[in-house]
Amino acid sequence: MTERQQEVQRWLDYASQDFATAKHLMSSMRPCPYEIVCFHCQQAAEKVLKAYLISLGKDIPRTHDLSELCRNCFPDNRPEAIFIASARLTSYAVQARYPNNLELTEADSSLAIEDAQSLMDFSDTFGNEQV
Repeated sequence: MTERQQEVQRWLDYASQDFATAKHLMSSMRPCPYEIVCFHCQQAAEKVLKAYLISLGKDIPRTHDLSELCRNCFPDNRPEAIFIASARLTSYAVQARYPNNLELTEADSSLAIEDAQSLMDFSDTFGNEQV
């Protein structure tokens, strides 16, 4: 395994941990901390996109804006499902981390998990490739 492949795998491992945390909180913690579930979904998606940039040999911008990361990942084509999921998750990077009266619901968290799952599924398409 090359150094780049190892770095990609490290990012994807962290993404998997964030996603597993979100799903665990959603399924077993009552009352469910919907804000934290959404935050971990955003974090998983961010790490997947950054892993993809690494796999392409590109620099990782210092941003939590998933739409910006998508534009860096896909400058010439737009996988709509990834762009849409990323756009919905972006706001959870900061807003969900602090007590700022963000009122999220179970439906919001369920959608965040679906969106993060689409990014996790995308990681399967490049995570095992030769980099």
